[in-house]
Amino acid sequence: MLTVAGVTALSPVAPMGMGTAQAHEFNAESNITINKQGSRFFGKVASSRGKCKKNRNVTLVKKKRNGTRRVVGRDTTNRNGNWSIRTRKKGRFQAVVSARSRRYGHNHVCRGDRSATIRKKRRG
Repeated sequence: MLTVAGVTALSPVAPMGMGTAQAHEFNAESNITINKQGSRFFGKVASSRGKCKKNRNVTLVKKKRNGTRRVVGRDTTNRNGNWSIRTRKKGRFQAVVSARSRRYGHNHVCRGDRSATIRKKRRG
């Protein structure tokens, strides 16, 4: 409540000097890369905010000709944003990092991303 000149009113804003915490939101882009070596797919999640690199969920999906996608593996990034998934499947693959939102009295949003599509060919 705020009393000014004998009038009492409810105020959503605290008077100066009251030290209220202000809600704010951090939005950070995330970028994911994909590479392959043998049966191992690997890459990195990069972001301007360190909290958006580590402990991110990465999914490796196989893209089918009819447009559908099938999950072939999952990993969580390390503190540097690195991930690695093994599969013996052949085809076209893409890595996906899901968006993440954390609340610490304010909101941290790490946006999701999809990598380029790479192809793993059959030998022979």
